[in-house]
Amino acid sequence: MATAGRKPTRGRTPRPAHPDVDGLRSPSPVRVAAVALVLSAASGFVYLLVAGNFRFDFRQSDTPHHIYMADALLHGQLAIRPEALQWKMDRLRPLREASVNRRTEAGATPLTPAARAALIDKELRQIVYHDFALWNGKVYGYWGPLTAVAMVPLVALFGLGVSDTLIGALFGAANVGLFYWLLCRANRAGLCPTSGSCRVALALLLAFGTSHFWLACAGQIWFTVQIVTLGALLLALIAAFSPTNRTRDWLLCGVFFGAAILGRSVVATLGLFFLALIWIRVRGGRAEPASASVAPALRRAIAFCVPAALAVGVQGLYNHGRFGSFSESGVGIQIRTRGHPRFLESYEKYGTFALHYVPENFKYYFWNCTFPTDTHGRLSYDPNGNSIFLMTPPLLYLFLLWRRWSVFAAAALLGVIPLAAVLLCFNGSGWVQFGPRYLLDATPLLLLLVALGMRGRITYVSYVLVVLAVAMQVFGASRMLRLQFATLADSITVRSLLAAVVVLLTGGGVLVGLAFLRRRRRRAVAVS
Repeated sequence: MATAGRKPTRGRTPRPAHPDVDGLRSPSPVRVAAVALVLSAASGFVYLLVAGNFRFDFRQSDTPHHIYMADALLHGQLAIRPEALQWKMDRLRPLREASVNRRTEAGATPLTPAARAALIDKELRQIVYHDFALWNGKVYGYWGPLTAVAMVPLVALFGLGVSDTLIGALFGAANVGLFYWLLCRANRAGLCPTSGSCRVALALLLAFGTSHFWLACAGQIWFTVQIVTLGALLLALIAAFSPTNRTRDWLLCGVFFGAAILGRSVVATLGLFFLALIWIRVRGGRAEPASASVAPALRRAIAFCVPAALAVGVQGLYNHGRFGSFSESGVGIQIRTRGHPRFLESYEKYGTFALHYVPENFKYYFWNCTFPTDTHGRLSYDPNGNSIFLMTPPLLYLFLLWRRWSVFAAAALLGVIPLAAVLLCFNGSGWVQFGPRYLLDATPLLLLLVALGMRGRITYVSYVLVVLAVAMQVFGASRMLRLQFATLADSITVRSLLAAVVVLLTGGGVLVGLAFLRRRRRRAVAVS
């Protein structure tokens, strides 16, 4: 029988009471799994619908480079096989031939058969070799190995023709369920208390109100790697909020965090958050001196850091195997050889990271609200990026974080700020994109901070902001993914989206009003 003076179980974090948040009591593991699966299935259905051109027709994108990298690993090498690149060129050749024929028929200068063949080959090489790094006569991907390794089983089973858009949608669907699981664990730990409706709303916000929506549906090298990396990062966060808070939990957290680093090396800047969280969770509400918490915190920190450090070593070996240097990631080689010319001049002058890039990147990350028109006269987006607060309005709750300030909030900022600082110094803001997609790595922590700013509840104001975020991302996805949305291009307009927003906000207002009357009636009955 428990006594009033009993100390908390070693390693466990006591859960402080937050009576102002309805539903603080954590749901059972079965319920968590059920809701997570429903959220994954629902979001996955939408992702698959969009990725499959609204016909569940999952075609491979023009740039499925991680599939080539997985194929190379299956053949025991790091360089892309010429046979794989030739296979893709042969697949795309009929489309290029048709494109050249249309341009010729439209009045372009007539081409001789030899000139026509040369033009087709040139355009095919531009597409197939785009963004690769050419080194010592071989072709390499400059990305980390995580996404390629994740695709190895699928490429082994289905060959080079497996659809990267299908893979991205499936990983994206899994991310939504994982994020809901993370919210439940953070709530159970008492560090980010939320109501059940708030957790569902935040999971749907990640799914459809952030850049995760269109990234999961797009396929292609740059976008798929972000979706896969986010999955590894979410698993690391879930392990970090384990109810038992044991050393082996932090070992598992370090393994997943190391995997995320092998997806996108910039994720390593989030490491300070995990180290701060170790101390917060070990210290908890203990009454003994802080010195008593040093040893258990140190054990957990070592367990976390060892696999993360090993991942950094693996990345160094991977770099050396490709480019002959542990520190050469291939970014500079890619820019000089097969990258887009727009980045070459600034790279040669300032390098990959420089303070020179900060003002322009800050504009595209945080305050750019420019919406130009496309060639058809329709309202479009700035491909360099638009303000993250405009793209995902619920992030405005970050400015209300003071309402539930805590050491956990400080720890989350300790992860977000270094990541944002590094991205601000990078040569490029994420072009081509809708909103600042590079900040997806920080989105789980940002949404936890949003939950704190919301006081863990969904109000009508927060509901309005979530609806606006979803509408904004639907607009962005329809413009970014023109081919997927081709059949709905005439339906998704600013007017139609505004009409949908009005309907959703009106329906939400009615539900809020009914809930208010129901609570008032209950209070009246209780008083009587």
